[in-house]
Amino acid sequence: MWGLKLRALRRTVQRAPKWGYALVGLLALLLLTAEVYGSWRALTFLGRYGDIGLNVFARVLEIGLITLSSGVTFSATTAAISTLYLSDDLNFLLAQPLSAVRVFALKVTETFLNAALAPSFSPCRC
Repeated sequence: MWGLKLRALRRTVQRAPKWGYALVGLLALLLLTAEVYGSWRALTFLGRYGDIGLNVFARVLEIGLITLSSGVTFSATTAAISTLYLSDDLNFLLAQPLSAVRVFALKVTETFLNAALAPSFSPCRC
């Protein structure tokens, strides 16, 4: 099963336009540069106000962490339901002479790749 999925991924990457990968890489580099520069400017600005500025920055980070954690939780739940129960190939895989444990392990791994790694590759998801 893994061999078929890896072969399909390799062929998809080979057939995709190379300029698209270059464009996505350039955009990712620009975004990373802008994030580092913006963070440096924000910390420098807040650092001028001493402890009050650092406390404000700490609260903003806490709010951001809570917001991102809840967003990941809801997106992972949606991805898990879609991958484990609403998948088009689920009936086909369960009809094969494979154990249900292997099929479930494959689907759990797909859920991890769809939910946990999606933020890393979000520009590629169209």
